[in-house]
Amino acid sequence: MPWPLILIPTLSTKTQKLITFFEQLELLTEILKAANVAPEALIPIVRSLNHPPQWNDVALPRGESMRAFFTRVKSIEQF
Repeated sequence: MPWPLILIPTLSTKTQKLITFFEQLELLTEILKAANVAPEALIPIVRSLNHPPQWNDVALPRGESMRAFFTRVKSIEQF
């Protein structure tokens, strides 16, 4: 089931802009980061999704996926 689009006010109070699913996720992520939510509070939520993380595609904090990181590490080890 797709998430409902959120209406956010723009500079003009008469117009509103729809934001996409991925923009909503990005916004919620930034809200959580700014709120300094403890990881212990989020772990049960992630577990309740019944969808294990795709660890090879999860972005590391600096924006690189684990797959890309380990590929770089392997290439360094070859020298």
